[in-house]
Amino acid sequence: MRNIFSNAVKFTPANGKIAIAFLNNVLTISDNGVGMTTDKIEAILKHNYASTHGTNNEIVMGMGLQLVQNLAEKIQAKLIIESQSQKGTSVHLVFQQ
Repeated sequence: MRNIFSNAVKFTPANGKIAIAFLNNVLTISDNGVGMTTDKIEAILKHNYASTHGTNNEIVMGMGLQLVQNLAEKIQAKLIIESQSQKGTSVHLVFQQ
């Protein structure tokens, strides 16, 4: 959860919005930041993603969401990433009931 929230902070400009919700065994962290393309999401989920920069030029290694995905699988949760470039991202962790 910390990594997902940290990403939301890194990729959301000043005065942007970040929301955290937990409903029906789904934890969702959403932002209205820079967002990601479908290709970038696929690369992350396939463990084939390289570093980039956050909104304040922070260096981002690109490994965090890959680790989140690995840990989610170990506890039988599912990681879902929804995003639109320049509109924001929602990351969902779906826990089994």
